[in-house]
Amino acid sequence: MLLSDVEIRDAMKKKKLIIDPFNEPNLQPASYDLRVGKRALVSGMENEIDLESRRSFTLKAGDFALMTTLESARYTQISERRKKKTIKRKLSNNMS
Repeated sequence: MLLSDVEIRDAMKKKKLIIDPFNEPNLQPASYDLRVGKRALVSGMENEIDLESRRSFTLKAGDFALMTTLESARYTQISERRKKKTIKRKLSNNMS
């Protein structure tokens, strides 16, 4: 999914997108820059890499890495029908 900075801000305002912690300088015209976290897994290696103690590593051609981020990001899109069902359920539970 591609969102502009305006759409990112709007989604966050509507609580459809949560980026925690949010840093305004990381918001770009068509993206949000996530910062590399503390751990990485590299294809072909058995152990994870501690990026706090090892500041860099080189990927060979064909390798890939999975890295944690300092931010957590979650996008939720709740359909109107699902919202109505949830509201009905909460109301009926409160009335019981």
